Amino acid sequence: MRRQYDIKKRLNHLNRESDFYIGDRLYTFGSMKNGIKKITILLLFAVAIVLHSCDDNEPTPSTNNQPQALCDSLAITYTGHIKLIVDASCNTTYCHGTGIGGFNLGTFAEVKTAAKKTNWLGAIKHESGFEAMPKGGSKLSDTQIQQLECWEKTGFKEN
Repeated sequence: MRRQYDIKKRLNHLNRESDFYIGDRLYTFGSMKNGIKKITILLLFAVAIVLHSCDDNEPTPSTNNQPQALCDSLAITYTGHIKLIVDASCNTTYCHGTGIGGFNLGTFAEVKTAAKKTNWLGAIKHESGFEAMPKGGSKLSDTQIQQLECWEKTGFKEN
């Protein structure tokens, strides 16, 4: 008698559109209409989160406020000024000297390419929204930062 009652109970439960058994366990989700609504709301919520996370959160590029006349008078070059700064602070064994930081800074071409990126000066100047460089080290001196800015302002001269 017990077995017959269980079968009738199962058949009654299975009359609902979205109920089902796995083994002896009954899973019910209410009506199919409510299930579709729940899935639709969940999908819309997921899409909204994905779209929000894809916002361009790039910080505003750093500004170079060095006067052109000053930069022209300093005559900053890669060989005479910038290489010394980069080799001492960036082109080290544990950073950009071996590519650990994502790129190398061992040659004029590599440093020039890095210096043209929008985050270069912001990182070096430790500005808000940028990853401070040198990583784990102290900020470069104001004179060194000025030389890097003037090198950019005068067109990244090599010699």
